[in-house]
Amino acid sequence: MTEGMATRSRTIEDQLTKLTELLAKQDAKMDALYLTVHQHSEAFDVVQKSLASQQSVAADMMVKFSTTDKPSAPTTQPPLLPLPAPTSANPYVFSIPLPNPNRPPKIELPLFSGDGVFGWLFQANHFFASYQTPLDNQLHTAAFYMTGPALQWFQWMQATNQFSSWEKFSRQLELRFGPSTFLNHKAQLFKLKQQTTVVKYLEEFECLSTRVTNLTTASLLNCFLSGLKDDIQQELYILRPTDLHEAIGLAKLVEDKCNAARVSSPYPRTHFPRPLPAPSLLVAAGPRPPSLPIKRLTPFEMATRREKGLCFNCDAKFVPGHKCSPAQFLCLMVDTEEDTTFDSPPPTDTPELLPQIHPTPQDVDTTPCISFHALTGQLVPSTLKLAGSIHGHPVVVLIDGGSTNNFIQSHLVKHLGLTVHPSPHLRVTVGNGESMGCGGECRQVSMKLGDTSFSVDLLLLPIYGADVVLGVQWLSGLGPVVFDYRNLWMEFIQQDSYICLQGLTRLELNYITPSSLVKQLTNQSTTQYWHLEVEHSPTDPDPKFGPTAPPSFIAALRLLLTSFADVFSPSIGLPPQRPFDYCIPLLPNTTQVNVKPYRYPHFQKTEIERLVTEMISDGIIQPSTSPYSAPVLLVKKRDGSWRFYVDYRALNAVTVKDHFPIPTVEELFDEIAGAHVFSKLDLRAGYHQVRIHPPDIEKTAFRTHDGHYEFKVTPFGLSNAPSTFQALMNSVFKGILRRFVLVFFDDILIYSTDWDHHLQHLQAVFSILRSHHLHAKQQKCEFGNAEIGYLGHRISGQGVSVDPSKISMICKWPQPRAVRDLRAFLGLTGYYRRFVRNYAALTAPLTILLKKDSFTWSPTPRPPSTISRLS
Repeated sequence: MTEGMATRSRTIEDQLTKLTELLAKQDAKMDALYLTVHQHSEAFDVVQKSLASQQSVAADMMVKFSTTDKPSAPTTQPPLLPLPAPTSANPYVFSIPLPNPNRPPKIELPLFSGDGVFGWLFQANHFFASYQTPLDNQLHTAAFYMTGPALQWFQWMQATNQFSSWEKFSRQLELRFGPSTFLNHKAQLFKLKQQTTVVKYLEEFECLSTRVTNLTTASLLNCFLSGLKDDIQQELYILRPTDLHEAIGLAKLVEDKCNAARVSSPYPRTHFPRPLPAPSLLVAAGPRPPSLPIKRLTPFEMATRREKGLCFNCDAKFVPGHKCSPAQFLCLMVDTEEDTTFDSPPPTDTPELLPQIHPTPQDVDTTPCISFHALTGQLVPSTLKLAGSIHGHPVVVLIDGGSTNNFIQSHLVKHLGLTVHPSPHLRVTVGNGESMGCGGECRQVSMKLGDTSFSVDLLLLPIYGADVVLGVQWLSGLGPVVFDYRNLWMEFIQQDSYICLQGLTRLELNYITPSSLVKQLTNQSTTQYWHLEVEHSPTDPDPKFGPTAPPSFIAALRLLLTSFADVFSPSIGLPPQRPFDYCIPLLPNTTQVNVKPYRYPHFQKTEIERLVTEMISDGIIQPSTSPYSAPVLLVKKRDGSWRFYVDYRALNAVTVKDHFPIPTVEELFDEIAGAHVFSKLDLRAGYHQVRIHPPDIEKTAFRTHDGHYEFKVTPFGLSNAPSTFQALMNSVFKGILRRFVLVFFDDILIYSTDWDHHLQHLQAVFSILRSHHLHAKQQKCEFGNAEIGYLGHRISGQGVSVDPSKISMICKWPQPRAVRDLRAFLGLTGYYRRFVRNYAALTAPLTILLKKDSFTWSPTPRPPSTISRLS
């Protein structure tokens, strides 16, 4: 049995060996078949490409033939190589359709790796538009064109669901790979300057201008011109391009012209012949040095230095007798015309030093010019009036840097006995562009300013307001000059000594008798006469002076009030913008406040219309389209008129409160110890002298029965208005506050120890009010009092006491019938608690009644109460 099993095992092993050999042969045959199929496939691809190329050529030929002038019937051209029909033996044979000649070219979107995000987004938008890609597929399509860091970022953003549309994807892509959103591209565009070529500058300009929107064509043109180099910029200003494309083309041409001029002309071409150097400046012959300190000046730089009075060689101020140190070489680049230029001689082995060139009157236009202000005698911030004399006769001299020459009033020449040299062809250009004939010239006229004498040449001209005008012709001979137009003085050096000339603050009036007037008119020695007459308007209120004020103080104060009449006049127009303009910050997540208007009786509607019309004419309010709105109330004043009041309670409830410290009355009175003279000023509509911050104007809107309006100045009733106004007043009077001025909102108290100092203090306060455009109401002002009422108190040199009118009001106070009446009574008496001994103990029974359900009123008479004891 064992032998049988062994025999069977050997038989099975032999069969397995044969099967293995058979499988190996089959594998070899399959490899050979696979190789054959692959070779046939490659050959088929080659044939297919060849057929497609031939079909394309045939289609192009058909298109060309179809565009000929001869009409032909549409025929279908067979392929150059007919394709066999597919059969069961060759199933891979198929027909290739003819290409469409009108088919648009294939568009490829470049891969994005993180560089040039704006350009890639621009191409992607056009790519999707060309293929009409649906919005839902744009984001999926963009994923195939991302690589590198951009692809990693895309995978992370998509995994966290941070964008779901193409718009969100574009914004996130700009934030991730674009420049910072906090960059001010408009400022970079305005500051852009050409450093190399116009082409490079244009590339930077285009890159920045694409990031700036809402710029007009004229603004872009001005930005482009202002950033060019000076030589190109000057020529383009002359050519006056009308648009940006024209400016770009002209800039390239001008740049090529300048480059060609530099290459073809290594030496400058000048208007004037090259001067021969002095013998002392010649250098011994020898090898030419490798480099010379040549300083090149363009015509623009020369004109700038000439205007500033600087030397062409060095940066020092040019004065007569100026010497440069060290000596420098100059290369003057002067544009010339062909008929007036010549070539510079070639350089020699001996270098020459060019002579020093200084600004001279011949370098500028020789036509005399006088400014319009100097001609009319107007004193502007750039002019200065001095008191002078000619031959002992006083004259008024106007220093004007806008006039080229010196001028004198024509009628004064005969009176001063000056010799006139005729100049019939000389004309003077006035600041408004017109020209006037000159009556001649007075040469080397001796004129005295202060303690210094000067010799000047004067042109005769009918000027007004001043007798003599000294222009640049006189100023250029002084050397460096320091002007202080605020304090009206000028200072310069003459003959190694400092000369300081003080200007005239105001011209003194000289009274003249009728006989002298006739004589001067006959001699024509004076140009202007003034007739002054003081006329008091019946509507002008007389200032309130203290009964104990001395007459000299009253007279001086009247003059002071006259000189500061603008401070007490009604303000015209809006107040200026200040750092303390009223702002209305709202609490977070606050909705727009809109309260419907109240119902008004018929007579109040007429009054509201009148008040609104007045405020519109005064510029206080304007029509509004604001979503905010507040109702209006009319409150009757003591004189029977109506006060216009806007109910801002809803707006105040959502306003962030300003906690600027409001002064305490008791602390204010502690500052006036030792004072004996007092004056009080009341500002005119105080809050209306503060503007509303422009973004917050819409929040002040109110609605009446006939319209919707908003305030341009601070209205009454806003919660932060007192704090804002007090902050403004503290800032305005910061230098003198608590020295001789106290300010409580719009009530200003000026206190002094004597009358002379009080007058100076008033002048200082008036000057501050004028400089800050603040106006006071003279009807409510009091001046020069030994005792004055201020904030419900009487102030004098003896101290502070209660106002008698307030005491009378307390004494006549009716018995309270409600808690509100009791609270008002305690509020009034509490204001003067410092003057009542044991005030808290006296009012304790009344304070208890303020508790809930503690107050009861009975009409029956009672014994004397706490109220009677306080009164």
